[in-house]
Amino acid sequence: RLAEIDTVLFDKTGTLTTGTPHVAASNMPATGRDVARALAARSNHPASLAIRHYLGSGSLAELDDIREWPGCGIAALWQGRRVRLGRPDWVAEIAGQAATATEGVCFAIEGQTLANFALGESLRTGAHEALEALRSAGLDTELLSGDGAVAVRRVARELEIGHAAAGQSPAAKIDRIRALQAGGAHVLMVGDGLNDAPSLAAADVSMAPASACDAGRLAADFVFTRDSLRSVPFAHDIALRAKRLVRQNFGLAIAYNCIAVPLAMAGLVTPLVAAIAMSASSIVVVANSLRLTGGGFDGKAGTSTQPVAEARSSAFEPAAEATA
Repeated sequence: RLAEIDTVLFDKTGTLTTGTPHVAASNMPATGRDVARALAARSNHPASLAIRHYLGSGSLAELDDIREWPGCGIAALWQGRRVRLGRPDWVAEIAGQAATATEGVCFAIEGQTLANFALGESLRTGAHEALEALRSAGLDTELLSGDGAVAVRRVARELEIGHAAAGQSPAAKIDRIRALQAGGAHVLMVGDGLNDAPSLAAADVSMAPASACDAGRLAADFVFTRDSLRSVPFAHDIALRAKRLVRQNFGLAIAYNCIAVPLAMAGLVTPLVAAIAMSASSIVVVANSLRLTGGGFDGKAGTSTQPVAEARSSAFEPAAEATA
């Protein structure tokens, strides 16, 4: 399936970026910090980790009915009032004002004003090279993110991604994948968060970094174990080479049988010659498959060993069975 993809969809935070943002600026007042700190401490989202670090150590408020809403943020009850930490528009629903900030993360106690945390982040290692390699391979690339439009446009502009959509919920990402599939596209989804798990499962093929949450790693077909995003075109290149080798091996198997079977039926092949020819054909097929380890692959891209092993085995098994 990986060899047949023609479209690659990327999440932003934790996938195209490092996943370790920092709070660049905030208007968080002194009051309510213990509540915001308690909410941030209950989530492993990269933004929550950054806010937790920004707020520093201190007391944590007692919270009830804590729930994490994929694509929105985390909510709870504090002294009978709702509190939220997450997307500005979602948090503004309980605040005493409209969301003026469209970027970063907001916090609010029901009926009170919004506090905004502006986040900064950097691109993941190898992001430029990976996107360029995918485009060179003739693949379309898109960016789907739940973050604000300004941050999404900035990353899309840096990586020269033509189609970028901001404010995407998990359902919206799935809708985009299904729309592409309905148009005949074969989609690779690359994401890391809890929000991406449904879209990772919906795509034809999916990848996640080792830093992804448990749900993301379990939903993905591939997990790349190093920080570099070059693992994505690396694995795609292996899949294309494996597919070519499978076809070559089927050709070798068919050619061998077209020659050997008529000779055997005519009684022109002794048992010893047949045994040698059979072994030789298997050796040729396996030797041809071993060419997959050549071509400049040095493993530096850091794909998981399991997917690479599966690609290698599939390169010769069908042909070997056909030969047998």
